Amino acid sequence: MSTQSPPQELVEQFVISAHFNLARVKELYGQHPELLNVKWEKFDESALAAASHTGQRAIAKYLLAKGAPMVVCTAAMLGDAGAVTSFLQDDPSLANARGAHDIPIMFHAAMSGRTDVTELLLRSNHVWSYCNGEVAAGTRRYKCGRAELRG
Repeated sequence: MSTQSPPQELVEQFVISAHFNLARVKELYGQHPELLNVKWEKFDESALAAASHTGQRAIAKYLLAKGAPMVVCTAAMLGDAGAVTSFLQDDPSLANARGAHDIPIMFHAAMSGRTDVTELLLRSNHVWSYCNGEVAAGTRRYKCGRAELRG
């Protein structure tokens, strides 16, 4: 069994596909399952991170089902309040987590459409920076970049 990493050109195809193309992700994974958790070095980004910051729920769920490890930004994007709570209990500083391309967790949470997830993050005593946008908890309006959630 080879311990050599797959070529970055192949990793690049897999990660780029994970931004928008479930069929291609399935095809590449079927041919090269070793791609699952490998990061595209150019952006330090895995396929799961790519799916997470673009709101590609079906792709993220596919990758998780194949064995990719759940991470807090993915849990937030999927609207999995239980998983986010568990992550925060284990490490409260994850309320400030950043995913691929340094995109803040609040952006991922806003994409979920679930105000309970954004409120979990806001209630954390460890939140010091939500995002480069606006977060107005009192109005139940969360805006982070282009993602906006109104409760």
